[in-house]
Amino acid sequence: MPHQPPVLLWQSFVARRGSVADTFLIGLGASLILTVCLLVAAVLIAVRYRSIPPEEEISQQIDALLQAAVEGRFGETYRTHTTLALRESSSPQQYAQLGEAIQEKFGRLISKEQTEFQMETVAGVLGAVVVYQGTFEKGPATISAELRKVERKWILRAFDVSPPRAAAPEPAK
Repeated sequence: MPHQPPVLLWQSFVARRGSVADTFLIGLGASLILTVCLLVAAVLIAVRYRSIPPEEEISQQIDALLQAAVEGRFGETYRTHTTLALRESSSPQQYAQLGEAIQEKFGRLISKEQTEFQMETVAGVLGAVVVYQGTFEKGPATISAELRKVERKWILRAFDVSPPRAAAPEPAK
């Protein structure tokens, strides 16, 4: 094909494809489709990487673990929801027994209120200590957890659900 100036190339393209208006509409349609695709991608990325406050993220994780205990699935979370340190100090059987004890002694979690929350970074690893006062089907309990953030997920380093501590007796007068 002999060398043609860009204007002639465009004119020959338009002549082969149809009118200038048709070409404009095709270009506009393609631009709109591309814009919609980019917007959908941006929304999906924003949803996937939305920023949830650590307190809320941890609260949701604790709720899920307590629900797993009530449903008899707590032992299944041993490999996926615990740190290596917890797995080294507790066997899968001991961990599963904790879930069974939660189910037997406390039952389903009705509500909880955060009473303590501390975050720290040790050797580049984000950690948190959290304490809740919970109301369960069978009465109140204190929920204590120490967690580490590993691969964008909060996992347990220590976990305990126990009856609330009794108030210290007043000294005799």
